[in-house]
Amino acid sequence: HYKVLETAINTVCWMIDHLARRHSKLTVRVLRGNHDEHSHMVLAFALSQRYRSSGVVEIDKSPRDLFMVQHGICLIAAHHGDKSPPQRLVGMIADVCPFWSATRDRHVLTGHIHHDSSKDLPGAKWHSLRAFCPPDAYGAGFAPRRALQAMVFHDRKGLIMTAHEPVWRE
Repeated sequence: HYKVLETAINTVCWMIDHLARRHSKLTVRVLRGNHDEHSHMVLAFALSQRYRSSGVVEIDKSPRDLFMVQHGICLIAAHHGDKSPPQRLVGMIADVCPFWSATRDRHVLTGHIHHDSSKDLPGAKWHSLRAFCPPDAYGAGFAPRRALQAMVFHDRKGLIMTAHEPVWRE
């Protein structure tokens, strides 16, 4: 656990530093997973301390499992994906999101199933993202290819680009 936590903090800090050099504002949210209910809090609070004096980086430490942000016409929501199927998750977001009606291009990002999948649903597009971590003993025999993924949202055009970077097993 020590090695995993140190690697996670170092990796996420590298990504934040890289993005902060290119953007005037950066919001970081660490979401809960279902294999470890508490490590996300350690990561979020460590990042909060590291970037506490930054004028660019904001660490969102909300205890909610759901993250929602508005970027122009875009709604970008994220949840681990283990508590409900995508259709129900989109419906729940529509019910609680204060800016749902102000957005036209809505995307809900989840993990949990650890492979690429997307579906147009009423009101939003759902995306399941690949895992970038190595599979555990349970998933080693059938885990899909690992990858890092990026999505670029334009405030007036919506989702304009996606990128995938494979992470190969060594």
